[in-house]
Amino acid sequence: MRSSILIPLVAASFGVAQNVNSTYVTGLVNALNGWGLTSLTSGLTSLSSDPTTQALLARLPNGTRTIFAPNNAALAAAGGAPFNGSTLAYHILSGTFTANNIAKDPAHTIGRTFLNGSLVQLEGNEPQVLALQGSNTTLFACNQPNTTSILESNVYQNLVVHTIDNVLVIPQTPAVLLGLSNFSSLASVAGPALPAIEAAHGITIFAPTNDAFTAAQSSLGGANSSTVTNILENHIINGTALYSSEFGSGTHVSNGGQQLTFNTNSSGTFVTSGPSTAQVITSDVLMSNGVVHVINGVLLNSNFNPTAASSAYAAATSSAGTSGVAPTNTGPIAGSGGNNGGHNGAIGVNPVSALFAFVGVAAGALFVL
Repeated sequence: MRSSILIPLVAASFGVAQNVNSTYVTGLVNALNGWGLTSLTSGLTSLSSDPTTQALLARLPNGTRTIFAPNNAALAAAGGAPFNGSTLAYHILSGTFTANNIAKDPAHTIGRTFLNGSLVQLEGNEPQVLALQGSNTTLFACNQPNTTSILESNVYQNLVVHTIDNVLVIPQTPAVLLGLSNFSSLASVAGPALPAIEAAHGITIFAPTNDAFTAAQSSLGGANSSTVTNILENHIINGTALYSSEFGSGTHVSNGGQQLTFNTNSSGTFVTSGPSTAQVITSDVLMSNGVVHVINGVLLNSNFNPTAASSAYAAATSSAGTSGVAPTNTGPIAGSGGNNGGHNGAIGVNPVSALFAFVGVAAGALFVL
């Protein structure tokens, strides 16, 4: 009885705004209820006057889309967490994502969601992404607070709908991420630069673990603040979010003007800067304005080339996507052997560099022997 009441309510509520196709929405609500996702349809009803949700549903019939639909238990477990238009937008991807085109462990597939606006600060006004990974039996959303699995998959017209067992959490700001205990050493040395990191539109950080910083102390000897600053610069690509699926494409230059190269073999994926190599132990930890890749060593490259840095930053920012609200990708984001959209270079002299001039002083406590 409840489902039959909700169907006309949802269709009527959305059909009068934002050019929403009420016939399409009615069919979708019918399908969701048939798959046991009655709490989700209740949530849609509660958002009937929300402009973000209205705009999402108006765009939904156009092109191929993938929806990650939390089941009733997932929405109940979310408790006080807000289910709003932004949360809904993060559960919708542009393109078709199924077991056939999702990378298998340890690789990731990156897809653009519909989430944009105040909660996203990527280059070129690109929407936020979701990292996915497959196994022999199921698909997973990566680097979520709770392990999030796809329980079943269905199709409605142009939509692939994956039922999932948790509500996806929108990527947080760098300040929130660096506040986690396993990044405490990085947070200590990067603290003065945090405002500039948060202000960046598209940023990639190769973040050494606490153990990596401890091990680096013996290698740095009596390094001065300038040396430490240069080393930290070479852990950042500013102006672009470089996801693991793009490691093999294009040329990637650090904030210190040094080339970053990548190698993947049976032991894992490795990043090299100058004479120093570290293993990527966790990739694609998403932030509101970029991505973090956790590495098991400090990249001890103290070289700095401001000309190369400036040139790479200019190239990255000039070629960054200009998609606005609508996602430009219709499937997984992946390298193609050449430069890929806004990810064809990396970064140069910019406000992050200016603030890192102070980081070396703060880092002295970590690296003085």
